Amino acid sequence: MAAALVFAFATVLLYASATGVGYELTNPARISPTYDFAGHSHALMFGVVSLILLVVLLAVMVGNTLDRRHEGFVLGAVVVLWSICPLVAGRFESQAATASAGRWALAIFLLTGATLYAFRERLWPGRVNQPAQLTNSRALLLALTLGPLVLLTFAATVNAIMYVPARGPQSGIFHAMSGVI
Repeated sequence: MAAALVFAFATVLLYASATGVGYELTNPARISPTYDFAGHSHALMFGVVSLILLVVLLAVMVGNTLDRRHEGFVLGAVVVLWSICPLVAGRFESQAATASAGRWALAIFLLTGATLYAFRERLWPGRVNQPAQLTNSRALLLALTLGPLVLLTFAATVNAIMYVPARGPQSGIFHAMSGVI
């Protein structure tokens, strides 16, 4: 049941952020599709309630990990933490910078996860005595971050190379950095 809730939460966040990503990466001459939930705005997914749900799901995953010591809950915790990336990216839709914010959030998440894995023995001495069990969570971390990160970066780069100008970020920090970075 917990795995289904985590999967549903991550999927809904991805679906909600698809409107902003599509808007940023399409040509201004084209109309970007809007993905809503049965007539309800997709922007509702990026509110405080989603943050509360994220904290509750993370508490369930971490609590079960510590109590039951089952790897499935570690994988669920990785997915819940990864869900922060589309949640943060969706908050930048008003600046038309969802894809840019998503790339940066994924890169920061990957850097944080890799650092925690690298220093896990110093951070939790004696707790990590079976590194083979962490192989699946490492693979999941890499798949969840590198897949979308490469895809979003590749889409913006191909648009720039092919002289098909994407809309790109319209304001804010990502506009100042440019859409290709």
